[in-house]
Amino acid sequence: MKNRLISSLLSFILVIIMIPFAGYAAPAGGGYYGSCGAPGSDVNWSFSSSDGILTVSGKGDMKDFSSVSQANRPPWYDIKDEIKAVVVEDGVKSIGDYAFRNCSSLGRVKLSEGLEVVGYYAFAQCDSLVDVSIPSTVTLIRNRAFYESGYYNDPANWEGHALYIDDCLISVRYSAIDAFVVKDETRLIASYAVNGCNSITSIYIPDSVKFIGGEALSDCASLVSAYVGNGVKSVPEGMFMDCPSLSVVSIGSGVKSIREEAFSLCSSLENIVIPEGVQFIDVMAFSECGSLKCVSIPLSLQTIGEDAFSDCDALSLVCYAGDEDQWDDLEIESGNDAIEDADVLYGHHDHVCSDWTVVTDASCGVAGLKCGICEVCKA
Repeated sequence: MKNRLISSLLSFILVIIMIPFAGYAAPAGGGYYGSCGAPGSDVNWSFSSSDGILTVSGKGDMKDFSSVSQANRPPWYDIKDEIKAVVVEDGVKSIGDYAFRNCSSLGRVKLSEGLEVVGYYAFAQCDSLVDVSIPSTVTLIRNRAFYESGYYNDPANWEGHALYIDDCLISVRYSAIDAFVVKDETRLIASYAVNGCNSITSIYIPDSVKFIGGEALSDCASLVSAYVGNGVKSVPEGMFMDCPSLSVVSIGSGVKSIREEAFSLCSSLENIVIPEGVQFIDVMAFSECGSLKCVSIPLSLQTIGEDAFSDCDALSLVCYAGDEDQWDDLEIESGNDAIEDADVLYGHHDHVCSDWTVVTDASCGVAGLKCGICEVCKA
């Protein structure tokens, strides 16, 4: 009986000892490994105790993790402060949300070509992180991916009010004022990069920018004018959402889609020219733009999504590049009474303006913005 009690006690102690290390195996070589892939992906990780390097390898996407749920923490969570370097090998398409947040000893990150997405808070609050670069294949950096990391906290890495990593704009300080110009040769703007910068009055995005993350310029209370260059293929979800002063917008000729809520709650926007080439306006893209009077729609447009122009009570005129038969073929989903009830002026798209007013002065190497009264739609 006594032996059985001792045996049971030892088993219980062994279980308690092993609980903190649940979720990964400990090989004889002095390290740990396991799976970290999203459903349908074959992505794995291994950690070498001898040099502190955690390697992510395989094919597909890393899963997204949580900062709240213990059940969805990264599998290396219990050894996160031992991680000195992270190497993401070719074949891995994404780094999950919260993957390496708060890894206090992490100083170096090597991301291989082929990576496409860096997740929300992926490397945030990694105090020692100073060495990181972004591969040219990355198309999306989510909100606060590098927030309060060692790289973020080093004043030497900031160019005025802006933080860049290679050719990617990561963040703009709330203290940024007046006209903000994204530097030439920038390829990507991270999600929320300029969010909440309430003193910015205008923004210029050059043609070099190809990718912009969601809500990149949302909640900018003083933003009046915006120029989006020709390199962007999509105006992302919530890009200018809740910018109540925005009244002048130039959308580049490369745009093919305007995503959900891109201009929602832009209450000062009176007219918008959707450039030729745009094929899809997404759900609630211009919802609650209460001052919107005129929309110019190109022949290329195929679909106006549900509620795209909901609560646009002032909308009275649509300038359409095609004829009446082509207008009738355009798919307009429900919740767009404002568009369907407006007068349609066929065969017109671009505004014919006079009485020009300069909104943003031109500066060295950067075009200014001006607006005028359209002789056709009077907006």
